[in-house]
Amino acid sequence: MEEKKDMVRILILITSYLLAICLASCSGGGGGGGSGTTPAPQHSISGAVTSGGSALDGITMALTGTGSASSNTDRNGTYQFPGLSAGSYVITPSKSGYTFSPASRTVPLGNGDITGQDFTATPVTQYSISGRVTSGGSALDGTTMALTGAGSASTNTDSNGAYQFTDLNSGSYTITPSRAGFAFNPPNSPVTVNNTNITGQDFAATLVTWARAYGQIDNDRAHAIVQTSDGGFIFAGETFNFGAVYGDVWVLKLRDNGDI
Repeated sequence: MEEKKDMVRILILITSYLLAICLASCSGGGGGGGSGTTPAPQHSISGAVTSGGSALDGITMALTGTGSASSNTDRNGTYQFPGLSAGSYVITPSKSGYTFSPASRTVPLGNGDITGQDFTATPVTQYSISGRVTSGGSALDGTTMALTGAGSASTNTDSNGAYQFTDLNSGSYTITPSRAGFAFNPPNSPVTVNNTNITGQDFAATLVTWARAYGQIDNDRAHAIVQTSDGGFIFAGETFNFGAVYGDVWVLKLRDNGDI
């Protein structure tokens, strides 16, 4: 009788052990099996960037869409985005001084690598503006030439009175000369660059030789003076004359010879 009980106990233990093994196997446990989920396969997108048939390195390649990343083309002009999951992506190249064809590519990525996502880069043609500054028919060096508008820059005239602004895109600009003690005609020059270099943007400088006294017996002060578009001047300051109890703001508009 005892032998039968022992056999029953052994059968129960074996059955419990097998059941535990089955449960562990089905749940993915027992031995670090994890969740049992198979990782999604990963693939890559690659291509090249050329300009005039030659490889172009240093192009920034931006990837957006299902995932995002950034890369630069190598010396062979090639790039690659590895480790990507299936989805839809957009590749956009960029580099200052170039336009690209196409401007971007939309790439659907399935269960395989995608190659041949190529781009052609075209250098952007840039232009220049140049001219001279003279005084009494002679070159005037050291004049500061300021460029504003579609781009900004500053340069000085050389010993020949010449200046030049380079690497400009098409657009509208204004050139303004300045040098202490001189008035300029014209005071500034608007210039439109339209797919061509611009020359002959010349200025005539006149040495300011007049002197004037303005105001009355009490304290009058000028704090700033600028040249106006008509060749004259305007200055701002304060006055304790003209019935002022305290310092009043004082503004004078002058002609090019100093007359009010």
